[in-house]
Amino acid sequence: MKKAAVTVAVFAEGAEAKEARNAGANIIGGKELIEDIASGNNKLKVDKCFSTLGMAPHLGKLGTLTSDIAGQLKELRQGCIDFKMENKSILHIGLEKVSYKEEALRENMDAFMNDVLLAKLAGLKSK
Repeated sequence: MKKAAVTVAVFAEGAEAKEARNAGANIIGGKELIEDIASGNNKLKVDKCFSTLGMAPHLGKLGTLTSDIAGQLKELRQGCIDFKMENKSILHIGLEKVSYKEEALRENMDAFMNDVLLAKLAGLKSK
């Protein structure tokens, strides 16, 4: 599967902000950054957001909580794709950005379908 350049923001302060910086986060900020985003003054152009537990009271729905910043960033950069299956075996997934060429999108779709079939998800009906 092709790996896209992923831009990541981490909401953290203090030692956790330093950990995020060392792990390669592109944007790091605390309460001030959250307030800027919530007010519309800062339009983040990122692919994924993470937050530490300490920032949770300030976030609302702006990000994903994590206590493993380095692990989350490593997983994301390795091309991990999240998908979920509804109760009627409907899968939801984002394969990549529209800027990808058709060949790369096909490659990603093939890799995803292969992973789904190998996972043998309960309730999944294949033809």
